[in-house]
Amino acid sequence: MPGTSSNPSFEYDRKLNRYRYKDTKRLVSRYKMLQLTQDFRLSLDRQSDTLVEKLLSGSITPKQFKQQFAYQVKLQHVQALILGRGGKDKVTVEDYLALARELKNVHYPRLVVFVKQYEAQLLTPGQVKARARLYSRATRSSLEYGKREGLIEAGVELAFRQLANCLHCPDCLRYAARGVKPIKELPLPGQNCACGGNCRCSLVPVPPDKPKKSPKKKRPKRDATL
Repeated sequence: MPGTSSNPSFEYDRKLNRYRYKDTKRLVSRYKMLQLTQDFRLSLDRQSDTLVEKLLSGSITPKQFKQQFAYQVKLQHVQALILGRGGKDKVTVEDYLALARELKNVHYPRLVVFVKQYEAQLLTPGQVKARARLYSRATRSSLEYGKREGLIEAGVELAFRQLANCLHCPDCLRYAARGVKPIKELPLPGQNCACGGNCRCSLVPVPPDKPKKSPKKKRPKRDATL
């Protein structure tokens, strides 16, 4: 997907909650962004499928698969974070630290369990492929994290969960039912829900109120007779 490298072709306009092309400054249509997101997901699927095929064929050992897949997942999350932030120059040290914690506490432990189940022959080839794709698609959380942090920096305090036109898990329905909440209280799309990396919800910001300008005081007219 264009824009997932360290020098993305897109930048995120936090005031409009939309992406712009870096060169022309024109807004990227929502339909185009949906297409690009789909392309990105397919690219992630191909990357995970390649490693899975090597594992299933015996070209690499389970230990090698775990190491290579962990590295691949890390790169994918970094790319998604950069895209969410709207450029590598906008990613902060705190963003990288937050990502490192999520990888260490969430994604890597799941990968360890996944490989152990494979070694114990508890998974069919189809299940191995499907599980690997889910881990790759979990990069959605890093994309949404980057967008949320940028919105917070822009002064956004409130947001609501918007459901896409598809079937939803009970978790997403519950989050959407909360309505408008402080932006940090709402789980990010793809996090803490049964949908996982397949989640299609979005976090919609409530624009901050513009400060009202105090009315200008009218100067008293001078008396022409003086």
